[in-house]
Amino acid sequence: MTVVHHSRNTSDHPPDLLDSEANLRHILSTVRVDLGADVVTLLQLDPASRHLVTVLTDSAVRTTAVHHRVPIGHGLAGRVAQFATPISLDEVSDDDLVNPAFLALGVHSVLGVPVRNAHRVTGVLKIGVRERRRFVPDEVALTEAMAVQVSEALEEYFAADERAAAAALQRSLVPSTLPVIEGLDLAGRYVPGQGGVSGDWYDVFDLPGGRVGMVMGDVAGHGLPASVVMGRLRSALRAYSLEYDAPEEVLAHLDAKIMHFEPGAMATAVYAIAEPPFDQVRLSSAGHFLPLLLTPDGVAHQVDLPVSLPLGVDPAFERTSGVVHLEPGSALVLFTDGLLERRTVSSPRSAEVFGSIDGAIDELCRILRCEDADVMSSHILDTMLTLEPPSDDVALLVIRREGGETLLPPDR
Repeated sequence: MTVVHHSRNTSDHPPDLLDSEANLRHILSTVRVDLGADVVTLLQLDPASRHLVTVLTDSAVRTTAVHHRVPIGHGLAGRVAQFATPISLDEVSDDDLVNPAFLALGVHSVLGVPVRNAHRVTGVLKIGVRERRRFVPDEVALTEAMAVQVSEALEEYFAADERAAAAALQRSLVPSTLPVIEGLDLAGRYVPGQGGVSGDWYDVFDLPGGRVGMVMGDVAGHGLPASVVMGRLRSALRAYSLEYDAPEEVLAHLDAKIMHFEPGAMATAVYAIAEPPFDQVRLSSAGHFLPLLLTPDGVAHQVDLPVSLPLGVDPAFERTSGVVHLEPGSALVLFTDGLLERRTVSSPRSAEVFGSIDGAIDELCRILRCEDADVMSSHILDTMLTLEPPSDDVALLVIRREGGETLLPPDR
């Protein structure tokens, strides 16, 4: 059974999507009230389609939300975005490609100002009034000043939206349960870092002939882009595992896939294959941390096998694999770098453990206990993450061969 943990730093974390949307709505409402307008709408520039798309609308009178699109260079908003300058109309018409919500309210006069981020137009703020009105320079200047606040809130809103999308994607791809495989005791964990989810993943799946595939991977980068690449790699690796038996072959084809379809992406991964009676595991590492092996007598060490280049660097690089022998009661512990690395430390003990990768691995080996995989996973996270919260994602997979005597740790 796999238990997937999701956590965040509640004392200092980025605003979530609801908070960011509420903040953006509040700012739009303030703009409307301060300008004595009847309706305010915010459109975001979509560079790919060269259109402006409605994000939010605030009105003095309840209106139905309308998804409005305006081509760059067309209509009031399109011209504001094209020329990056405020434009006002004393009298609007259907030809001005005005948001239908404006027309439904009987808006007569409209002002549009560009929304910028680092001198780049990212959207348009439109203000509408139902009476005929000429916007004076002071009102235009005030709207431009308010557009600065709108820009900041808009960036926060879309950052939160991206984090929410990445989290949803991650939840759909990281298994909530692992397959029940006779002879193996399996457990996995995933904990997002302080900056939100990224491209860490683990996977366990059945293969023809009673074989089992086991994966631990980490896509470089953060947020939705890394999660999207992770999802593609996960699916591709599963497909290649049905075509090729050797783990190094699977990783070689996954490498070629990244180079061709994901240019610029890079990932590390360990892919392992085992079959009953699971007395040995063949694995290949593409730039990823090698697993720890815990023997039934309670001694842990990092396995000694070759590590090849990460995926996405050089598909011509020859990949290799090696065999790890599993005695009954022994376990393999696979993890991502978030378990070992900390950008900051808050105590001398944390500095001692996380001062180097070797120090963190030594600590991880020291705390490992011969227990059920699920209990072992919880103990690892409770110890390492309580010592210092992770700044990056943490993925953890424990693979224990059943049988043999389970030794209790000395302190019990």
